[in-house]
Amino acid sequence: MKKNLRTVKTTIILGLLLVSIFAVFGLNASAGPIKVNSVLQVTFDEESAKQEVIPNTKFIAIGLDIYFEISGVGAGWVADNSLLSTSDSTVDLKVVSAPEWCVATITPPVVILDISTSFTNPRQAALFISANENAPAFTQGKVMITVHSTKLDGLLFSIKEHTLEVEIPFNVGYSPAISINTPEGTYLEIGPMDTAEFRIDITNLGNAKTEVLCQVLDAPDGWSANIITNVVLNSKVFGSDADTTQTIYFKIKPPFTFGYHNDRQQISVKLTPSYLWDPTLEGKVYQIDFVVQSRGFSTPGFELPLIAAALIGIALIYKIRKKNKE
Repeated sequence: MKKNLRTVKTTIILGLLLVSIFAVFGLNASAGPIKVNSVLQVTFDEESAKQEVIPNTKFIAIGLDIYFEISGVGAGWVADNSLLSTSDSTVDLKVVSAPEWCVATITPPVVILDISTSFTNPRQAALFISANENAPAFTQGKVMITVHSTKLDGLLFSIKEHTLEVEIPFNVGYSPAISINTPEGTYLEIGPMDTAEFRIDITNLGNAKTEVLCQVLDAPDGWSANIITNVVLNSKVFGSDADTTQTIYFKIKPPFTFGYHNDRQQISVKLTPSYLWDPTLEGKVYQIDFVVQSRGFSTPGFELPLIAAALIGIALIYKIRKKNKE
């Protein structure tokens, strides 16, 4: 009986001791007696980063590989003995800076990595980069991202948080964009001796100096069509507002052979923008169709004789009337 009572007392004392120990460890669980460091590493696809971002047209996606490991005294024991609430590390990915004309995002924004003492089993993400019309052509931009691993606390150890900054460069390409306006329309009605003149306003919306080649398409026989062969436009992206818009004129002259005319014809102009110093960097080809209606009587080369004959006729009539009166 006494032996049993002694056993019960011993059990109670040991139980109270264990409870006290766990209580102490529980209160200090956030600190953990063993502290190890977390280490992050990020690599990116350099080939993808060499691709050009084209303003308002083409974005690029740069692949990211995220690695995580722990180091320090006891790191191997921590990695092999999961006394944590989780055996994974949560890593946040964030874009912290980019050019003002650039939009950069990371997908996914959070990755989960295994706890290990070596850079194994990386997780993948992608950095998407796009640009607007204010991105200067043939320049390099830089996006800064941060990679952050959160702190992990266990009963007997703690893994410190870690933040890594990574700078990722990218290239901006050329955007051969223009806008075209015909403020006076594309239809004119004229006489056969007149010339139709159409106004064309061209504005450079691209991100570098742009040359626009102008070409008349298949003027019909007997019709004359003329336009300037090319025009050079500055770009606002590089701070030059002058000559970003140019006005050119397309002139059409209909047939003017002797007699009455009622001719109608459509004649087209092709406008092709390209980079001033490299015509192979060509943009969208624009075609504008102009219509001219030529209506009226034409007396080419007979104007002076007809006028002279009319004057002589008037003089003769005047003399005849004067004689009759006498």
